[in-house]
Formats: sequence, structure tokens, C-alpha cells
Amino acid sequence: MFGDTFETWQEELNPTITTYQTRKARNCADQMEIPELPRIKHFAGLKNQGATCYLNSLIQSYYMSPEFRKVILQLPLCKETIENSANLAQNESRNRFLLEFQKLFIQLQNLQSKATSTEALTSSFGWNDGQQMWQQDVSDANKVLFETLDRSLYGTPYVIAPFYKGVVFHHITCLNCNNSHGNEEIIYDLNIQVEGNKNLSEGLFSYINPFLLDGNNQYFCEICGFKVDALKGDKIRKLPPILTLTLNRYTFDQKKMQRVKLNDRFEFPLEIDMGVYLENSVDNLVYELQGIIIHRGNAHGGHYLAYFRDLLDEGDWESHIAEYWKEKEEIQQQKRQNTDEVDYDEIKLPFEITNPKVAQGWYDFNDSSVIPIPVNKIQQQFQGSESAYILIYRDRNLIPSKLSSQEIPKYLYDYVNQLNQKIENDRQIYEEAKQHIVISVTDVSKIDLLNHKLLDEKYDKITYKLKLSSTVQQLYQQINKDEYWLLEFQENYQTNLLHFPRYLQNFENTLEEEKVAHESTWILVKKDQDIPQVGLLKIPIRVNLLIDKKPQAFLLYISTTVLELKQLVCQLTGIPQEEQELKNVQNQKMISDLSDETQLGELQFTLETQILVKKKVQIQNINKNVNKNEQQQQQVGDDIVSILVEKDDQIGVSKFYVNINQTIQELIEFIKEQFGMIDARRLRNLNGSQLFCKSDLSIQLKELQDFKEGGARLQIEKGEIPENGKISILVKYQEQTFEIHVDPKQDKIELIKLESCKQFNVEPIQHKLYKVDWLQVPSEALSDETKTISQCYLRDRDLLILCDKTAQIDCELIRFQIFSTTTGYPDDCVFQKHETMRKDATLKDLKQMIISTFNLNIDIDNLRVRDINKNRFFGQVFRKLDLPLQKFQFSTHDIVYQVLNKPENLQDDEMLLLIKQRDPINKVYKQQQEFIFKVSKTPTLQELKQQIQAFIGISQEIQLELAKFVFYEFLWLHIDPKMIQMQQQQGKGKQNKKGNQNNKSNQQSKQNQQQQQQQQNVCENLRKSPINLGEGDFIGYRLGHYPDDDFQTKEDQDLRQRMIAARKNKHNALGTIRRQKEVEFVVDIQ
Repeated sequence: MFGDTFETWQEELNPTITTYQTRKARNCADQMEIPELPRIKHFAGLKNQGATCYLNSLIQSYYMSPEFRKVILQLPLCKETIENSANLAQNESRNRFLLEFQKLFIQLQNLQSKATSTEALTSSFGWNDGQQMWQQDVSDANKVLFETLDRSLYGTPYVIAPFYKGVVFHHITCLNCNNSHGNEEIIYDLNIQVEGNKNLSEGLFSYINPFLLDGNNQYFCEICGFKVDALKGDKIRKLPPILTLTLNRYTFDQKKMQRVKLNDRFEFPLEIDMGVYLENSVDNLVYELQGIIIHRGNAHGGHYLAYFRDLLDEGDWESHIAEYWKEKEEIQQQKRQNTDEVDYDEIKLPFEITNPKVAQGWYDFNDSSVIPIPVNKIQQQFQGSESAYILIYRDRNLIPSKLSSQEIPKYLYDYVNQLNQKIENDRQIYEEAKQHIVISVTDVSKIDLLNHKLLDEKYDKITYKLKLSSTVQQLYQQINKDEYWLLEFQENYQTNLLHFPRYLQNFENTLEEEKVAHESTWILVKKDQDIPQVGLLKIPIRVNLLIDKKPQAFLLYISTTVLELKQLVCQLTGIPQEEQELKNVQNQKMISDLSDETQLGELQFTLETQILVKKKVQIQNINKNVNKNEQQQQQVGDDIVSILVEKDDQIGVSKFYVNINQTIQELIEFIKEQFGMIDARRLRNLNGSQLFCKSDLSIQLKELQDFKEGGARLQIEKGEIPENGKISILVKYQEQTFEIHVDPKQDKIELIKLESCKQFNVEPIQHKLYKVDWLQVPSEALSDETKTISQCYLRDRDLLILCDKTAQIDCELIRFQIFSTTTGYPDDCVFQKHETMRKDATLKDLKQMIISTFNLNIDIDNLRVRDINKNRFFGQVFRKLDLPLQKFQFSTHDIVYQVLNKPENLQDDEMLLLIKQRDPINKVYKQQQEFIFKVSKTPTLQELKQQIQAFIGISQEIQLELAKFVFYEFLWLHIDPKMIQMQQQQGKGKQNKKGNQNNKSNQQSKQNQQQQQQQQNVCENLRKSPINLGEGDFIGYRLGHYPDDDFQTKEDQDLRQRMIAARKNKHNALGTIRRQKEVEFVVDIQ
């Protein structure tokens, strides 16, 4: 009846697999990158790189501001071509930063694409560690980007910041003498509290409304000479033309002890008179809403989008908004509207407007998507988890103006025109590819039709590229084989079995009508050849039958029925169909109890499926077993308990009932029989991950506590049963795996390596063992082979990787960013390339690599290599050529090399410093030069002075005063005991004003003694705080005593003020409870 269909396969047994389907390419274009989608409306979106929605919203706010866009687009950053820099910013990284901003803006304006990418821009930020996957606070990012733009445009006639900069006066006003004391701060935004305020007007009044300092918080007025009640607050002295308001929706929940987002309703108008909120109020200072940056989510994350107004009427909003209403009506007709959801499009605004244009031209910018919206929709952002976070208003008197085409540099038009041409070419190629498919045709001699397999995996085939509109007749004419049919075959790449679904015979139909698939495979068979295995349901599968505990594989189809399976078993075993017991070993389901018409495709066979074939027992035995099984399930017998068993190479748990009088050895054999296992197996108790050893095999289950009450969780594993006290370690070499049993307290790593090398037939001296991480990637070298297994924290079943010592293992590598300098100063530091070195490579190897890579015709002693610290200043000079790189302390893995005119051999007691002379009259520095300081164990101020005096050639009788530049504070620290003590006393004085002034006299005397001691010791060791002298430090020296000169420069003071302002702004934005585990938004340019 079945013929040769059930012929036993003589090849290695392969487990059965469930048939599966994957999405196939429909045409040649499916394997191509989809070209940029065309720009649907005027405005383009920005692609999200992973978590850059906040940045996309921010950039769109800049672009939709005509003043910002105008400055960026008219910057003359290049000459004739975009590759030829004009060096406007006098700095490579700043030029790149500005140019990428400019290129992005011209793409947003002219690129014929629905959305453009920000990858080039974020790359200019110095992002290289996946920062695009970290969502940041949009307010923080706004401040950083403005400061970076301001810094990059410094010294040029192009300015952006004045449009966004305001001035706030932080004041304390004495209520006794009415004297005000405070300081001005330049701000980029106002932080408005949402909590306790219903609308923007209340929030602004709350911002300028001072709070009272009284009681224990009284203020010490220097004019009055005693503590007084005072008012502390902020006054708005100057508003920028474009005003940014950050709505602080975050607070700290004292009950939950976590930061939470406030979803309270907070209204904001389209127009607001800001004159009443100024320190000196003015009339009719109306600001109009320009944009809203929106946050959807909670205090720990979410998504950003934005609404912006088209100020230049570029988007033809009136025609597009009509399409919006039409599409909305169609959607509402297709689905029933949720009655609980408020449709703000239909709700009237809760305020009046005087300028109708404020209510027009609104668009929703959501990453790649840009759609027109009615102005009423902004009410949706008054409250809820999706609500306004940043509001952007502009002075009504600030008239927007569009940049003319003549004002935009020609190189930008050339650049975007080239991009548009490439996009158009890509679209044409893609559309052409959509009309074609490729098929492969081979000869029937390459196929074993009976057994559904290829005779040669590397069979010869001819490919044809065809139009989908071609007919089947045209295909046969092209092949030119009149006496043959085309028979399609599909290979299952898990079982390597072939399925023959159909012939191609309808000559008049097109290939598209016949659904001929792209990259489908066909064989040529003679028209008179009868192949019964053809059909959509003739999908072959392997079925493994366990007969007398011996597995046998057979070829069946998913359309094979249970009846046909029983007939096969009957032929093989002689067991009548009605007496057969066929059980799926994997899920313990009885196949023989199913309907005879059930097809095997319905049983969902998997890779591990095996069918256990038995003859049913006599009726009376069945009843007896049934009763016994019922007793087991009801737990009537004390000797019967349940166990849960997992397999180490398969997900899933099986439940069995066993007799606790069995031994561990008998239990292992029982489980192997149930799962149809014939290879070596061992058993593990998952409660404590205990592996049963050979000495445990004779123990009865009732002697083990985990088995007494039932429900013990066990795992049956591949492998030999170990000796007592030993654990199993797996060693992998290339594609081979070796298991070794070791004593964790006695055996050493060396033993594992020797045995593994012997097993894999490799030389031990040339190989090394590595621990692995959860991805099974080498993560730590086991270099000390004298350590025991337990000393290396290895556990049972841990995996080790055996690798050649010369292999490029990631955990053994250091990745450098290599920079170069010609002067030795950070000003001319230029990035060269990324390079990777082994950790055991020496400094000499690193220098030789640099000399070879950059073709430096110098001796190794003429090359200086040093560290770049996180502030981008140069740090220590690396010495000791023979020292491995892993012994050096790198700040950032950024290093810089410098070619020297003469050999250098710095000793451990020598420190390279940069010194420059102070001009106290003009308050500038000059004559910058390198200086080698011969340091003692505790270098003193006197030693430093004497050596500098000798270096610059002056007498020790001439007074020399020194200061050290503190990089991260933009501050020169005068290295003088009295000056340092004065600074410390000033700091403590400020703290004492906040605390209790009534200290006891004995405490004051102790503090005075400690201060005197600190004054004596502060300069006795310059390596310690507060001097912290280190290699690469800048030292300023001054000849003579100038009490009014504080060593600062105007540039340093400006940078320090900006840094302090940024810190204050960030502190205000974060509130009293600072964010935990914050990841800062960074633009890392020089």
C-alpha cells in the first residue's frame, strides 16, 4: 500500500521538525534598501536613531524659528565646495559641528524626502558609545546645544544666542532697610512650576513672587548689622525676543520615595502680555505662541513630539488642514469612536485671541511624521501623561523673514541637489526592480525525487531574470525545453527535505497571476514522468519511531493520517492497529487514541519528537494501573511521589510519579526510558543545583529530603556521571566542546588546559583559557594557571573558551582614539584614527605601531605619547617602554602623540608641566613653554619655585608667585598658603551664615588650631588637595607682588560665568531632589 514511502533511512538520525513559513522576497526590490520616501507636505521629519525623539523635537524647534534658521544657513563655512572648509570657527571640530547643523537645515528645506537623518549631526557631537540609545531631558539638551553653538560662533559676526538670552536678577531684599543684594544671570529659559498653579499666568506670578526669610531662616544684613526678615526671589530684568518656558511637571513623592510626573491641568494661551512680569513693567509687550515640545510618558522615560507654527507660510496649511478633516471623517466612519476619549479638535479654545494668524499654520512634528493640525488640538496638551513640557513664545514685534536664495551659500545648493539626484536615481532603480523577479532552474538529475533531497548541495543551476508581466509561455520559450514541465521545489533548511508543491502549466497567465515567487527554484521534468509526491500538502517530515527502544526514522507527509501511521507500525512490528499504543515521548500525549482521520500536520511535531511504539497491556492490567495511577494522583500511597523533570537542551517540564524506594540509578534509567534516551545521562537536583555523583547512585529517594514530600525539580543532562565531590567544566575550542570533571578545591586551571589541549590536539604553550559572559563571548583570561578552580570562582557546568594566545580576543584588547599634536598644547589636537592593541602589548609596541601607521621617520625616543583626560587636556606622559599597556592608567583611552626634535627619557621623579608668564598689567599670559619639574616624594612650593627660577634664569631673590589652572572650574588657584586659607575661610563663612552662629569657645579654638596647621601644611605636598599637582598641569608665574591681580583672564572669567549659570539652570530644572543615575547630554567638541 505504501510502497517505498516508508523505507528506513540509512543516514544519521535527525529529529523531526515542525514545518514553518518565512516571509519571502516578492521581487528583486525586496532585497534592496527602500529609497527615501517622497516629501508628502512641505515640511520634512527627522528619523529616530533609537531614543533621539527629544533631539528631533529640539532641532525642529530651531528650524521652525526663522531667525535661527537664517543664521545657520547663511554661515560661510565652506569655499567653492562643501569639502573645502573656510575654517570659520578656527577649529576643526567646531567647524564640523556647525557644518552638520547647516547640512541638516538645507536638507529639511530642500531635500525631496519625507524624513532626513541626524546621524551626521550627532556624530559631530562626539557620540561614539551608543548615546543615541539614551533618552535625555530635552531642557538639558537645549542648554547644552545653545552653549555649544554660542562657543562655536564666538569671534564671528554670526550670533544666535541674543534671540534666546534673557536676564534674571536673583535678589535678597532686606525688609528693614529695603536694600537689595544679588546677582544677574543670563538664562535661556524660565522654569515654571506646574504644581499649585492652574495656568501660565499663575505660574509666572509664582516665579517672580519672592518668599519670606524669617524665624530661623532670617537673613544677616551687612548694612543693618544684624539678622532681619527678608524677601528672596527672582526678578525678570530682560526678556529675549524668543522666550522659552520649561514647565516643571516633576516632583518627589515622599510616600513612594521616587520622582513622579504631575499630570495636572495647566493651561497656556496663544497670546500673553509679558510686560506685567518684568521687574520694570511695560505696556503691550505681547508674546505669541510659536511652538510646544511635548512629553508623553512618566518621570522615568517616554517619548517626545512637538507642535510648531508655520511662521513663513511655507506649508500651505489651509489646503492641508482640509485634508486632515477629510481623513479624520473617513477614520471615524470606519471605526466606532471611543465615547470616553475627548476630541479636542471640536472644542473651542478657553481664551480669546487678537491675531487670527496665531491660530493658523500648526503642524504636529513626531519624528519622521509631520501632519497639519487644527489649533484646538493644543488643548490636548494641557494635562495628562502626554502634556506640554516646553513652550516657545516670540515677541509679536519680531517680524519673521525668510532667507533669500542668494543669501544661502551655493555649495549648500550643490550639496542638496546631489542628494536629490541620488534619491531620484535610487527610486527609479527600485521601481524597475519591483517589476522583476529571479528564478533558478536545474536538471532533475540533481534531485532525489523519491527521498525528497538534493543529491548535491552545490548543484548547477541557471538563473533567469523575468518581468512579472511576462507569461508562462514566454518563460518556456526562453528556457527552450518543449518536452519538459517546470516543477517547483522548496527546501526546508532544518531538515534538508524538499517539497514539490506544483507544476507551472497555465501558459496564458502571467508570472504575477501564477504567483511565481522571487528566488523560487524549479526543476525540469519530462512531461510523461509521473511524480506522485507533488502537491501543496505533500510536505515531507521525518517521524522517529521508538520500537524496542531502538529509534528508526521514516519519511512521511503532513497529510499522512493516524490510520496510515498505524498501518505502517503494523507492517513493521506485526502489532494489530487496535492493540497499538503510540505515545509522543515529548509531551506524553497518546497518538493512538486520536481519530484515524487526524493528519500528522495537526500534531505539531518538533525537533525532539519521538513516538514510542508499544503493545497495549491486557484489560485487567489496564484497570489495575488506572487504579494505581488514581492512587498516585490522590497521594494515597506513602511510597508514590511526583517529580518534575527538565531536559538541559530543551524548554519544558514533564511530570512523573515514582516510587521513593527507587535508587538514584534506577530513577535515571526510568527517566531515560520515558524520554527515549539511549546516550549517557546524569541527573541534577535543581534545588541547589546539586549534581548526583557516582557515590549517590545507590541512595534511595526516600533518604533525600527533596523527594519525601514530592515535587522535586530535576534536570536530566547529557554527560557522564562524575566522581564524588567533583564538578563538570565545559571547554570549547572552535566548534568542539570537551567536558572535564575536576575537584574545585584541589585541581588547578593548568590541569584543565592540559587536558583540553590534549583532547583538541593543540600545544598548551600556545593557548589560553578564558571565562565567558552570558553571550558566551570571552570576558576574562585565566592567566594565573596555578590557581584552583574555586579560586577562579568557577562553578559546575561553567563554560571556558580555549583560544590561541595570538587571537584578537575582545577582553584582551584596548581600543584607542589616537590624536596628534605638533606643539604639545591641546589647541592643535587633531584626531587621526581608531586603533586596537592587545593589553599585554608594551608601550614600545604602541609607539612602534604609531610610527609605522603614520609613516613617522623617527626614532622611538623622539616620540612622546600621553593621556588625554576627560576635560580634553593632556595628562601624564607614558614612560617605561617595557611596561604592558594594561598596567597604565588611562583616563579615557584617548591618547595623543607628539614628534619631538630630540630624544626624551622622562624618569619617574620628573613631571612635565606647562608654564607661562603672567602679565599682571594686561591680565594675560605669554611665553608658554614646557618645564620638567624634578619632584620629591612630597614636592613643596619652595622646590617648585626654585626650579622654575633656575629654568627661566632669574635670581632667587626676585619674588615669584605661582598659580595653577583648574581645568574643570576655569579658575586659576593662587598657590600661596595665605591665599588658600582666605578662600577656605570665605567658603566656611558662607556656610556659617546658614547654620548656628552660637558655637562654643572651645570648638572655635580647636578650629583655629586646625586652620593654622592647614596653613603650614597646605603647600608642603603639592600632590595633595587643594593643589593636586599632576602632569600636564598649567602653571602661571608672576614676577613681583601684585595684590590686585588674581591671575584670572577675561576669557576664563567668561567661561566660568557660563559654567556657573549652566549649573544653576540645571539645578533649578532638577528641583530640590536631584535625579538619580542621570546620564548627561554631551556635545564633546573642542
